[in-house]
Amino acid sequence: MKLYYAVLLIFTFFCFKISLSAQSLYSNNVPKWYNDYDINFYKIDLEANDTSQQLLGNVTIQGTVKINVLDTFRFELVEALTIDSVIVNSQKAKIKRITDLVKVVLPKLISNGESVSVTVYYRGTIVADGFLSSFSSKIDTKWKIPVTWTLSEPLGAKLWLPCKQFLPDKIDSAYIFITVPKNRKVGSNGVLTGITPIGATKLRFEWKTRYPTAYYLLSFAIADYEDYSFYIKIGKTDSVLVQNFIYNRPNYFTNNKELIDETKPLLQFYSSVFGMYPFANEKYGHCVAPIGGGMEHQTMTTLVNFDYLLVAHELAHQWFGDWVTCSTWQDIWLNEGFASYAEYLALDSLRSHDKALEWIYNAHSSALHQASGSVFVPAKDAENELRIFDYQLSYKKGASIIHMLRNELNNDSIFFKLLRTYLQKHKNSVANLSDFQSIVNELSGNDYSWFFNQWYFGKGYPVYDYSWKQQNDTLTLLSVQTASGDSSLLFKMSYNIRFEFEYGDTTFRVFQDSATKGFKFGLQKNVERIVIDPDDFNLKRITNISKVPDLPSSDDYMRVSPNPFTLELNIRFKSESARDCTAKVVDLKGNVLLEQNTKHKKAILFDTSKLSAGVYIIYVYDENRRYVRKVIKRR
Repeated sequence: MKLYYAVLLIFTFFCFKISLSAQSLYSNNVPKWYNDYDINFYKIDLEANDTSQQLLGNVTIQGTVKINVLDTFRFELVEALTIDSVIVNSQKAKIKRITDLVKVVLPKLISNGESVSVTVYYRGTIVADGFLSSFSSKIDTKWKIPVTWTLSEPLGAKLWLPCKQFLPDKIDSAYIFITVPKNRKVGSNGVLTGITPIGATKLRFEWKTRYPTAYYLLSFAIADYEDYSFYIKIGKTDSVLVQNFIYNRPNYFTNNKELIDETKPLLQFYSSVFGMYPFANEKYGHCVAPIGGGMEHQTMTTLVNFDYLLVAHELAHQWFGDWVTCSTWQDIWLNEGFASYAEYLALDSLRSHDKALEWIYNAHSSALHQASGSVFVPAKDAENELRIFDYQLSYKKGASIIHMLRNELNNDSIFFKLLRTYLQKHKNSVANLSDFQSIVNELSGNDYSWFFNQWYFGKGYPVYDYSWKQQNDTLTLLSVQTASGDSSLLFKMSYNIRFEFEYGDTTFRVFQDSATKGFKFGLQKNVERIVIDPDDFNLKRITNISKVPDLPSSDDYMRVSPNPFTLELNIRFKSESARDCTAKVVDLKGNVLLEQNTKHKKAILFDTSKLSAGVYIIYVYDENRRYVRKVIKRR
């Protein structure tokens, strides 16, 4: 899902060293009845229109009992909708409603492994609530057309559909039959198998899908649509239907045809890197609605327009989100982070590398606004829509993580292979971070726990201060890292350093695994400029890259410890006693914060308890000499 309006809400309400194995991070708040039965089939048979939020009809849920004996069948349906009757295996059953939970007392006990069929007859006017409107009827003011549509992610299916909102229980197949006024069309999941007249004034659109589908990906949209369909070739023999339900208004088709047709190269490209489009036997398509973004309903995305990156994002969700779905909403990164990164991949391959670089730069910039934010959704926010769909974290920082993983692997063959392997292994099912990480470890031959602990579970990002000095053919670079969020967190990372000369440049790759690290490079030419991470692979903030003037070596004269420091900082002089010098602690803006005279002292101690966490410079100098040491304070 990609929501433009949602971003504004998130920015308004949210400005936000964990172990991967910490089970308490995951919410265990799953109702026991979710495991009573598996859903095999849905038949949705409803009557609706494009100008109201009224519903009338019935839904049949067919499933298989999983417990020893089932005496009560439970499902969710918003209390505002009236249930007229419930039929279980052809017998009328009694119900009890507790807010949105409906308990059906079974006329006959059903044993483990046996089938159960429950048909719910209901009606009413839906009052959608929450961050995402689950059932909406609005007028698209630009095109002056009324539209009614559903959008159930993450927990809104119960506002219009009797359901079990449990991600691991995918529906094996579904019929979505929607009856509407005669001059309207309905778009939905799967294949349109028929349009049946109902009396003189209505039509029933009969959609069928036979692919496993998560509950929130079932949908329909109603409007005065026209059908613009075409087939595309993927690979040597496969031909896929692309079916677009667009507004039946003058100029809409001509204004949007070129953009809609961009779906073709996108489908072909994603199939080449992720594997064949997973729902090729049915279709891929779009329903237009005034939703302020897009929603990746399986086989038929609902979207506001055909903006290139919006189409690219929602199409990528057919693999990441629909074919393989996050196992809990705490793992939403596996949906949104990957679909977001697919935007970068599409730009890089189908537009230009410069446009892709601009995209990843903007993604990093967005994530940098969350100085203390973690991509992982904590248990307390497992049902918080604003937190689940935090644009800066789940989407943009999520994409940054994937880009950085690609950089750490430093092997595109392995990177794209692990994406395809992940999809194949968990297709038509669900997955979590552990599932993805195990594939990363297996295919790379290394343990990447450290990577996900710092980037996925950890908060914030690294902040760097660099200083360098070149003597003859050796350049020494000192990198000092602090963390924007958790001060105890170290971000280990690989990155490239480009050294620019008067004519030409050269690049080295380094790995920083400590907060303060020095690097030495053999260079025959004088360096004029240093660029850290020139391709912007890594999420980070750089506060300073400065050349250190030629000075005597501080190592020969004094030892500064500890570094990093917390409450105090000790300077010991290697000579018997120091000369008549002044020692200062200075911040990066040049402000003197602490100062002492060193005359005839073997050591001096600074009380640093009142200093904020960050990078500081120690200066020890007299009239003739100056010694410099960079230090870092942790919280």
